[in-house]
Amino acid sequence: MLGVFARLVPPARALAAAARRLYVGRTVATHRSQADARCSGANADASDTLNGEVTFHFAGRDSLSQFTIFLVMLGAGVLPFPVLVWAYTGMTAAIVSVAVAGAVALGLRASITVSSSSVVITKMWFFIPYRRYAGPFMEDVCFGGDWGEPEGASGVVVTINGKEVHIGTPKSMHHLHESLSPLRRREGAGRP
Repeated sequence: MLGVFARLVPPARALAAAARRLYVGRTVATHRSQADARCSGANADASDTLNGEVTFHFAGRDSLSQFTIFLVMLGAGVLPFPVLVWAYTGMTAAIVSVAVAGAVALGLRASITVSSSSVVITKMWFFIPYRRYAGPFMEDVCFGGDWGEPEGASGVVVTINGKEVHIGTPKSMHHLHESLSPLRRREGAGRP
C-alpha cells in the first residue's frame, strides 16, 4: 500500500505545479536563499504576482487554518462532531467524517509573493485557491503569538490594506519574519 502511495506523490506534485502555472498563465523565477531551501514549504513557482519582478515567494502549510478545522472537529468546546455523527449515523460515518476532515486540513496551504509593486497572499486547498489578499505593500509583519512575540506563535501575521493575514507554521515563521520584515513599508514612506 505504501509503495502505491509513493508512486502517486511525484505525479501529484507535478499536477499541482502545472495547475499553478495554468492559473496565472506563466511561471515567475523566484529568489531562493539557503534559509528558503531549508523550509519544507519553499516552492520555486511564484504564480500569484500581480505585476512587477518577484522579490520573495514562499508557499507552505497554513497552520492556523489547519488548527481551525481540527477545532471544529473537536466540537469547538461543545460536543465533538464525530460523536454526533456516530450517534445519528453509525461508526462508519464517524470514521469517514474524521478522514474527510483530516484530508481537508492536510491540504490547507498559503503562499505569499512579494514583487516590486504588489504583495499577494493566496490561501489554497491543495492547488485550488479559495481566498486571495492583495495590496501594493505590506504594512506590518509580526509573529502570530501574544503581542507579536515568537513565544507561542504558530506563524507570521502580515498586514495588507489594514487586513491581518496569518501564514506559515512554527517551523517556518522565523524564516518568514526575517525575509519579510525588510520588505515592508508604511503608507507615505519610500521603498525600503
